[in-house]
Amino acid sequence: NQDKIMKLRTGSAMPNIKKSSFECFQIRLSENITEQNYVVKVLEKICALIKLRKRQIEKFYMLINARFIEL
Repeated sequence: NQDKIMKLRTGSAMPNIKKSSFECFQIRLSENITEQNYVVKVLEKICALIKLRKRQIEKFYMLINARFIEL
């Protein structure tokens, strides 16, 4: 499906995919429980990384603000 998804991209400087582009997009769902569990684990790791990065960014902005206040 990666090729199909990449064809949905628009824009030249920063290509993006619009939410509306996915409305008619079909994704094959596996009936294999082992495969489903693997996908869930991968997605959970991705979500955990996103949360971690958001916390890091928040702390970074707090540090930047503290430095500007010191100046």
